[in-house]
Formats: sequence, structure tokens, C-alpha cells
Amino acid sequence: MYYNQAILAFLPLGGWELAVVIMLALVIFYGKRMPEIGRNLGKSIVEFKKGLTSPAEESNEKPSGNSTSPTPPAQSEQGTGKTS
Repeated sequence: MYYNQAILAFLPLGGWELAVVIMLALVIFYGKRMPEIGRNLGKSIVEFKKGLTSPAEESNEKPSGNSTSPTPPAQSEQGTGKTS
């Protein structure tokens, strides 16, 4: 436990410093894939926003046509042609 405190005392990183270190690591190790990662992240955000607005739009829409489904004709037992 003392060892961890010694490392943290030597490198006191705040939020911004940690964000910069993470961004540098991403650029170094995933530099070639960064455009693809950004594109996929953008598509994900768009789909997420569509999902948030979609239920609100669906509830405001009126159903088109007849909302009741037609009932099938009742089957009768007359005229089956069977005699016992």
C-alpha cells in the first residue's frame, strides 16, 4: 500500500493530464485506425439519437386505416356431408 502511495505522490495526475496521456496513447497505438473509430462512434451516436426520438414520434402518429382487424367467418358444422 505504501508503494502505491509513493507512485501517486511522484506522479500526481489530474483529470486533464490523464486525458492527454490517454489521447497520446491512442494516437501512438491506434493512429491508423482513428478515422475508422471516429466514424463508427459518429454512427453510433446518430443511431442512439434516432432511438431516443423514435418512440416519441411513433406515439404521436395516428394509425392508418381500420384499427380493428376483420373477423373470419364462423365455420358451421352443417353441410359436412358426413352421416353417422
